[in-house]
Amino acid sequence: MKYIFSLMILIILPVSAIAYDYSVDGYGDDGYVYGDVETNGRDVDGYLYKENGDEVYFEGEFDGYGTIDGYDENGDYYELDVD
Repeated sequence: MKYIFSLMILIILPVSAIAYDYSVDGYGDDGYVYGDVETNGRDVDGYLYKENGDEVYFEGEFDGYGTIDGYDENGDYYELDVD
């Protein structure tokens, strides 16, 4: 039983990655955006704000050191830099 419990811990721990919050800004199909995102490994999601004040939900992933790319809920593409 002790070994089964240890094995379960080893399987579950890597799955639960630490989340980080970042402020981001960058450009997309509709121009300049800024906002805050949360990461879970390479995956990123959060809310971005457009220059006109509209808020959109964003999902993407890190594509390099400090660079994120992905799409909002409307299918618009964005390239973001971590501040």
